Amino acid sequence: SILRLIDHVGITEPKVTLVIHDWGSLIGQTALPSLGPVLKRLVILNAFAGPNLFGTFKGYLLFMVWQGLVRAMGRAIPAGELNVADAGGPGRVSAAAEAAYGAPFVGADYKGLMCNWPLMYNDKGGVLRAYTKALAWMREGLSVPVLVAFGAEDLILELDSAHAFFQSWLARAPSVQRVAIPCAGHFPMEQEGMATTAAIVSFMRTTAAGGSARSSPSPARG
Repeated sequence: SILRLIDHVGITEPKVTLVIHDWGSLIGQTALPSLGPVLKRLVILNAFAGPNLFGTFKGYLLFMVWQGLVRAMGRAIPAGELNVADAGGPGRVSAAAEAAYGAPFVGADYKGLMCNWPLMYNDKGGVLRAYTKALAWMREGLSVPVLVAFGAEDLILELDSAHAFFQSWLARAPSVQRVAIPCAGHFPMEQEGMATTAAIVSFMRTTAAGGSARSSPSPARG
């Protein structure tokens, strides 16, 4: 759908700033090799994307377990415990975040995303091949400026380690900048939409000429 939208709009030059978030970053990353000719920038928004999703056997196995639980339990799945396991186990997610994920839901429909999303990837072999190919392209072929933007109060993912990882892993990116969105958690576009937009627009303006020398870690803005 990303490629069809770009084709429909008629973009043929490097004008696209792609913003990827959380699990949606898997979809965005897989599309990146095909976006190469029109991609101008990449914004990684509260997502520890990269090989830790489907790119390792552990990540792949955890996703299969998630699928299996959904098939067996439906919307009775233990959302809090499942998210803690997905994040890497106890200690990787705060107690407050675990409690929020496992909080009483108004109804079972409120777990629809966690139940339906894993079932969209039934061709696991095809998904893994496409994602692995995209990871290889990112490491060797992604040569556009990157912004790692996180909500400053994210209880699930942490900006410092994510920025350090991407700065090391995206070897050909001319710059890997970072910004913390004040007063925002894991969903900054919902909690602090104006500040998130301002951070992305500022990044677009400073990289209008196509980026600069590779950046060093800068203090989080708050």
